Amino acid sequence: MEVIKYSNLDIKEQFNDCDNLESIIKKIEFNISQYGRVLCKIKVNGMVLNEKDEARLGISDKSELKEIEVEVSNTDPLIRDTTAELKNHMIGIQESCLIAADYFRGNDRYKAQHFFVKIMAAHKELTESLIVIKPFLVFKREDLLNPWSELELKAVTSVKELLVAYEAQDYVLVSDILEYELSQDFLRWSQLLELCLSQSAQSSLVLT
Repeated sequence: MEVIKYSNLDIKEQFNDCDNLESIIKKIEFNISQYGRVLCKIKVNGMVLNEKDEARLGISDKSELKEIEVEVSNTDPLIRDTTAELKNHMIGIQESCLIAADYFRGNDRYKAQHFFVKIMAAHKELTESLIVIKPFLVFKREDLLNPWSELELKAVTSVKELLVAYEAQDYVLVSDILEYELSQDFLRWSQLLELCLSQSAQSSLVLT
């Protein structure tokens, strides 16, 4: 953890384009994000702020601020842990896609539906998580931006096709999409996240 303090003079000089506490906090968050850090704690005039305080006191005029103290932390360990968890989750869901495909080809509709719901929920959760970590991974590695964007588009297309087939009760097509499209999307995501984790990844990326 690192502590940064802003005196009344610092606030006037460094945040002259900000009108209130809310805009100052946003600027601090933006500034530290450029160095791979996140805001962990805020003190204003000696008082620790929680989320409710930020919402309530956000409109406070800059002239009322005598001192701001913030605690910041490096995001790298957190992002690495999150990326590793996502990669493992991708592999698990890829296996679920293959299992679900077999059930849809068979006669066990109950298990097929169970895995389908599980896969759709996991896809939504993983998509939201990828949105969160993307700025920390992709914008540090320009060579990953195109593969990342391609996978985002491919995943959306696969899910749309899957839902259309499911609503039409074309379970043969559902099983094919699960096995040959969506499962491969999850596999490619796990490969891409592995490259993000690897310090020795080459600048050019080819996914199988």
